[in-house]
Amino acid sequence: MKKKIIAIVACVAIIAAGIGLYFYVNPLSTNNSENVPTPTVSANGKTDKTKDNSKTITLTISADGKTETYEVKTDAETLGKMLVDEGYVKNDQEGYGLYIKTVYGPFKDGRTVDTGKEEWWSLKKNGETLMTGADQTTISDGEKYELALMVGYDNF
Repeated sequence: MKKKIIAIVACVAIIAAGIGLYFYVNPLSTNNSENVPTPTVSANGKTDKTKDNSKTITLTISADGKTETYEVKTDAETLGKMLVDEGYVKNDQEGYGLYIKTVYGPFKDGRTVDTGKEEWWSLKKNGETLMTGADQTTISDGEKYELALMVGYDNF
């Protein structure tokens, strides 16, 4: 009987040593800054610490004599997702996807188009007018985007 107890204690000790060795080699947390995502502060002031921010793009917003440029770090696949997630535009969904009516950035309370005055937001990528909606525009690292308030539907 005494040999069985010694054998059980020896097995428990070996298992405990193995678990201890495992956690010594693979700690639960590290202080390795490479594994910590970079916090992002968006246009609406929210901080998101869960993003890997694999892409950096430049976003310029122009309207009413104000122009501001932002360097945006994001992991979004499309321009529309980035604009909504980072708080640059209000998420107005229409039958064809995101319809940009309200833009924040330099406008604390947002700048909403007045359709009676034929106002609309123009989207450009690297200086060229986009022929796709924000939801269909994929983004890549280093690209430059512009949101500019336009007046007149003939001004396309």
